[in-house]
This record gives sequence, C-alpha cells and structure tokens, in this order.
Amino acid sequence: MKKSSALSIVAAAAALVCAAPASALNIVLWDTNNSYAASPDALLAFQKAANYWNKTITNDVTVNIKIGFADLGANVLAQAGSSSSEVLVKDVYGALHANASKSALDTIAVGGLKSLNADGGLFMRVNGYVDAANKIGVDTTIGSRMTSGNDAINHVLDVNTSVQKALGLANPAGPKYDATITFSSSFGFDYNPTNGTNAGTYDFTAVAIHELGHSLGFVSGADTFDYFGRGSGPGADLLESGVFGPKRLDDFAIGSVLDLFRYGASPVTPDGHLQLQWGANKAAFFSIDGVTPFNFGSADQSVASFSTGSFNGDNSQASHWKDTDLFPDAGLPGCYLNGRDVGIMDPTGTPCANGRVTQNDLAAFDAMGWNLSIDALQQTKYNMDTSDIYKMDGLAVVAVPEPATWAQLLLGFGLVGGVLHRRRRAANAA
Repeated sequence: MKKSSALSIVAAAAALVCAAPASALNIVLWDTNNSYAASPDALLAFQKAANYWNKTITNDVTVNIKIGFADLGANVLAQAGSSSSEVLVKDVYGALHANASKSALDTIAVGGLKSLNADGGLFMRVNGYVDAANKIGVDTTIGSRMTSGNDAINHVLDVNTSVQKALGLANPAGPKYDATITFSSSFGFDYNPTNGTNAGTYDFTAVAIHELGHSLGFVSGADTFDYFGRGSGPGADLLESGVFGPKRLDDFAIGSVLDLFRYGASPVTPDGHLQLQWGANKAAFFSIDGVTPFNFGSADQSVASFSTGSFNGDNSQASHWKDTDLFPDAGLPGCYLNGRDVGIMDPTGTPCANGRVTQNDLAAFDAMGWNLSIDALQQTKYNMDTSDIYKMDGLAVVAVPEPATWAQLLLGFGLVGGVLHRRRRAANAA
C-alpha cells in the first residue's frame, strides 16, 4: 500500500442509513443540513461503506449517525465523535457472557476476560502520577502502575451507545445520534475505488469504513491518559489544577469495551493472564485469550498491536492499530510504500491506494459484542479491499429530517455534546 504526506482525520464514529434485512445492523445516516446534496459521489461512497458494515454485522440494532461536509481547516480530512455513557463493568461482563455462544471467537474472548474482584472491580495498569504522594496527574514517562481495584475506573466503563445497543444494554432515553462525522470539503478524495485510488487523493470509502469503525466502538481510554498526560498532553494543567474535581483519572470511567482486550507485555498474573494496559505511551496489543497477541506469528496477517497516543506516545491516537512504516515510492511522486497494515483501523490515511479490512478488524468487533456474518477466527486470510466492498450488493439509505424537526434534532444533539469523544486519523509525513 502507499501512504502520503501528513494529513489528519479526527475519527471516532460515523455511520449511515441502511435498508437492512432481518437480523442485520441498520446504520442510519442523517444528513440534517443536506450538505451532501452537492456531492452525490461522496454520499454514494459513504452509503457503500455503511452497506459493508450492515452486511458484516448481524446484530438487529439501529445506529444513528449525523453526517456533514465542511471546511475543517489545515491537515484535517474528517472530524468525528461518538456518544457514550457509563456502564458497570459487571454488566458488560454479563452481556458478553450471554453472547459467548454466538461465535468461536466469542467463546475464547469471554473465557479470557480478566477476573473481577469481590466488588466487581477490574484491575488494569495505567500511567503513574505526576505527584505520587498526593495521587495527582498523569506521567507518561515513567513506568505504569496497577490501579487499586476500588475506584470508578475499575467499576465503570465509558461505552459507546452503539455498543450498548449491541450488548442489549442501551438506555431507551439515550441520545438521538450515536455518532457524528464531518468530512473536509478542502481535500481531494477518490469516491470510486473500483479502478484504484488516484495519486494525490484519498480513498473516501476506506475513510468512511474507518470512521464507522470508531462509531461502532473501536475506541480506547488510553487516549484519555494521553490527553491529560504531563509533557505534551493539552489537558494536563486542567486535570492537575482540579478543574474537573478529582485530580486523577482513576475517579472517572475511562476504559471502553475494546479496552477489555488491550494488554501489555507485563508479567503473567496468578489467573494466567497478562495485565490489561490502559496507559498512554505504553506498548499494548489486542488479545482474545489474555496471553497471546492476536495473529502473533501469522504468515497472513500483521500482529494486532495498538497505537500508544498522539501527544505523548507514538504520534497516533491509541484508538487505532499500530501504524506501519512507509517509504517514498519513486514511481509515483507524492505516494509512499508501506508494510502490511494491521487493518482498516490503522491510524493513517493513504493516498494512491485502496483501504482494506482485515481479520484483525473483524476479531476486534466480534470480541466487543458485535455478531458477524463471517467467522472471524477462521478467516485467517481475510483482506477485503474497498474495491470489492464498493461492488457489494445493497446500498444504505440516507435520512433527511423534515425542516420542522431540524431545530429539535440539533438541540438534542447539543445536549449530548458533553459525551462526544473525538479521535484523529493522520497520514505520516515524508
């Protein structure tokens, strides 16, 4: 694959409307401002991306996404955010156990979940304190520490509303939109990947699939530690000064459902597992058994390692797979060659090449509670190119609200603004 010079994508959620068959995901895209009317090719590619997820995921739920087009400024390809709320760890465990028989991967993943303490608390490693004596702040430069098991971080997860729906834990009075996504109107996209992606442009379908992946739960609380980490984290001063009340992150719901499978290379515990690693700037990988990185040693897939943070880590948000190296392509100026991506949830945008969904991507969504039409554990060679995705039968439907309801919809969205989490996807610089 080829990669470009630096451009950013804020990624956390996206989705679309779908005319879905029974027992299938129905992603509904709300173009509340009719902003895609002038870009029908972009809207079609977005619908194709949604159609892929609708055909791949079989949970009978509807996920609502607000979308738009706007000038987002320099180096921003797209901007997105997902709605989330707090759910007890023990309730998430219960829902995952209830879903364990749906696939072979689910059975392994549930069997590999870390044991909870007597009070339902989950232990994990996180970044150390800036002031250890007073338990203040986040220091990403020192060794990680084990949490107490008795704080909010141990008992409560911050769960995307879409994932709550997948797990049967959704609040009927939840927000109107599960996510929102805006694409930049200032950069070049190739809207039809069936004949490849033109030099100097980005595969719009791949970016949309990626954003949809965030909206469906591919997020990590390690980004929160990164954001508030002393050093380069923009929120460090705010946390340490007590703007949020507590001066440490242990007193908040931080982890996602995906983080239940985010492990670090630390010593094995008495239950036979490695430790969960939610800290920024700390090596971490996806594992369904709590011991072995998924696809470790595979000849067909890259090992499923995670990025470690855009501010204090490896320059990519932790809500992504680990990025691959790239090299200039002498034959195509402005394009870059790179190794095999871990998956579509790779952190970087890639001009000149189509995106691909891999077995790693499927496994992550399967583990966190989404049911698939594909056996993720057996599909060791799965590598779905956006050219094939674009050609799939079916097309997501776009919902445009009546003008009289726009004010209500926008107001409702504003009320959930406090729980929207934004994430970036960036292309590496030459």
